[in-house]
Amino acid sequence: MLVFLLLAGGVAFWRAHSGGGGPTTRGEANPPHGAVIFTAALDGSGKDLQNVQAAGGAVDQPPGAIELKVLKEGATPSANLKMDPVTDYVAELALTVAAGSSLEFVWGLREPGAGQQANVILDLKAPDGTLELLSVPYQGDPKALTEPVPVPALKDGSAFTIAAVVSGTEYTIYLNGEQVASASDGSATGPTDPQISAYGSRGTVRITGAKVYKPA
Repeated sequence: MLVFLLLAGGVAFWRAHSGGGGPTTRGEANPPHGAVIFTAALDGSGKDLQNVQAAGGAVDQPPGAIELKVLKEGATPSANLKMDPVTDYVAELALTVAAGSSLEFVWGLREPGAGQQANVILDLKAPDGTLELLSVPYQGDPKALTEPVPVPALKDGSAFTIAAVVSGTEYTIYLNGEQVASASDGSATGPTDPQISAYGSRGTVRITGAKVYKPA
C-alpha cells in the first residue's frame, strides 16, 4: 500500500511501501507479544527491506545492521521492512543514532484505512533527545498524541530499544523494555508493513535488530 512524502509542521512522511524487522534480546519480554511474524536477518543480503529510497541520503544493509544515512540538508532516506501488511501487532527495534546527528527518525506505525487521510508515526528527534507519537494528516498539521518522552541515547549515541504495541485504536510505546507512553487514536486504522525513514541535515540511524510479532 502507498505511503506518501508529506511535509507538515516539521514532520516528513512519505507515500511509499511499508515493511517489518528484528531486534536484540533486550526488552523482548516487555511488552508481551505472541508468535514472531518477521525477524530481520541482517545478513548483508539486502533481503530485509523493500521500497528502498535513498532520496538524497543512503540506505545501506551491511552485515549486522540497517543504516539510514542523511548526507545533506533535505535528504529523506526511507524503506519498508519486507513483510506482509499487518493491522494489530507488536514491533521492536534496537538502534543507535550517531552522536551529533541532526535528524529525525520516523517509524510508521499505521497507514490510513478506508476513507481516512492520515498516518500514525513515532517521531524520534535527535537534536531534542525525545520521541513523540503523532497523527499526521495528508493536509494540515500533525497532532501530538503523547507528550515528548526524553531519550538521552538520541544525543549521546548509545544503544537503545523501542517497541510499539498497536491494537485497534490503542498505542503503547516502550523504551528499553519499560512503558513510557500510550494513546488512543482512530485517525489511521489500516494495515502497514512498517516504514523506517530519516530526514534532516546530517547523521546516521543504525538499526541492529527488528522484529514484528502477533499481539499477545
